[in-house]
Amino acid sequence: YSIIAVAHNDDDKIETFFINLFRGAGVKGLKSIPVKRQNIIRPLMFAKRAHIEKYAKEHNLVFREDSSNKSDDYLRNKIRHHLIPVIEEIYPGSENAINKSIDNLRDSDLLMRSIINEKKQQFFSSNTGEKVKIDLKELQKLSPIRIWLYYLLNKFGFTRKITDAVCLSLENENSTGHKFSSFKYELLIDRDYLIIRKIT
Repeated sequence: YSIIAVAHNDDDKIETFFINLFRGAGVKGLKSIPVKRQNIIRPLMFAKRAHIEKYAKEHNLVFREDSSNKSDDYLRNKIRHHLIPVIEEIYPGSENAINKSIDNLRDSDLLMRSIINEKKQQFFSSNTGEKVKIDLKELQKLSPIRIWLYYLLNKFGFTRKITDAVCLSLENENSTGHKFSSFKYELLIDRDYLIIRKIT
């Protein structure tokens, strides 16, 4: 088989939104769980957990629930059992509103990626397939540079923490020679360029 179907549902999407919010995520994290990622699909994302369980019982479908779902030892379960019911009590219909916000964030992410893909041609130059250069003068014209740099570099495996550190280093007049690494790539701050090389 080439596709894996998993049982994430609408409740999981909202819980993941809060988990990522508490971790300080940006748009990428706040748009929560995608319906499809590579060979993984989530065909039940449209449905609430309670509706799925009700359907299964009405149609005598046997299902198994992980026993850990009832434990408050995990952040997801604390959000599920305690936070979301309180939010729904304070603001009835909040789950629909959160879902709308997630949809808006997904649209915003698509728009940002489209704009960034158009701009990439201005910044990237490459001598070989193993080395990419970004013009520092062009890069420093961008605002806010932190989020631009993250979106330009994340395809090379650089996290937001690393790209923020690169930005901080660029504010230093003596940043030339500073190096940063992701799992597969190394970034070097040169006099006129950011040079990205594949780690061999």
